[in-house]
Amino acid sequence: MPDNDDQQPPNEGKKTPRKRRGGGGKARMTKLAAQTKAERGALAAEMISDLGRPATAIDRVVIESIASAAVRGRQLRDKGHDDVEEVRMIAQLLRASGLKPEKPVSPRQEDFSAEMRRLATPPQGSDEA
Repeated sequence: MPDNDDQQPPNEGKKTPRKRRGGGGKARMTKLAAQTKAERGALAAEMISDLGRPATAIDRVVIESIASAAVRGRQLRDKGHDDVEEVRMIAQLLRASGLKPEKPVSPRQEDFSAEMRRLATPPQGSDEA
């Protein structure tokens, strides 16, 4: 009988192709960067509109920094990481800049008496006699 020790397995000597993990590489990074930029821009725009006055150049720089730290902190939390440094930075920027959140608006007391009367009164014209 012939000796089979000289035969190589079918894949020996050949490189096996790597399986692609994650996906996209540069295209994915570009997409994530664009999403992050959009989040920062939206948050900064909201903060500027909530100022109640025209924003100065310093306001814009501080607001941009706060928005950047807030978005970065959110991304870290979503990945299960610690965001303590970002929270500290936000607090420090808020203290140093003098930007203050607006006082909360008290909830409006609504009058439901008319609605309650409407619901308690049977509809007119529905006599089934």
